[in-house]
Amino acid sequence: MTGIPLHLHNHSENNIAVMSKRLYFRGSLGQPDRVCLTGIIPMQTRERTGVLCLEDTLLLTIEQEDPTTKKRFWSFPGGALEAGETPAQAAVRECLEETGYQVTLIGSGFTNQYVFRWNGKIYDCTTHWFKAELISDAPSKVEDADYILQSKWLKWPRSRGLYTYNAAIMQALDQLLPVHNV
Repeated sequence: MTGIPLHLHNHSENNIAVMSKRLYFRGSLGQPDRVCLTGIIPMQTRERTGVLCLEDTLLLTIEQEDPTTKKRFWSFPGGALEAGETPAQAAVRECLEETGYQVTLIGSGFTNQYVFRWNGKIYDCTTHWFKAELISDAPSKVEDADYILQSKWLKWPRSRGLYTYNAAIMQALDQLLPVHNV
């Protein structure tokens, strides 16, 4: 068995710490296979998007509830890419599905990677973050997953503290919506 080093991730309500090494063994065809250590839930990979839409001093947000833990938290519209979709297409679609607002993306975006716990599973997430602006004045009716409790415009940057549970969200905010003297 050999190990390869990983970076440690911050602890929080929804993030978990990753062990400093993953163990590998040689499979029957001589290819390395990841093994699950006792007491560790296997990690799934997930490619997703996130949208930061600022209108004057208001930031478009969503309140979610983890289906397993029932913990509530504020986040941003976004979600998994569907087959054949680009990250930009997924970002626009997810924002409409989760908030009812149509947006257009500004700039090329920002991508980060992090570990996230959701619904009893652990994900190795790659998130493509985009800054966006509204192209619809009023939201259409939202019929999305039950874990999305509401979408709401929150005062920016006053609401910044709601996202400190996730270092990757903070990194995206710092990159796309920087606040000076924080």
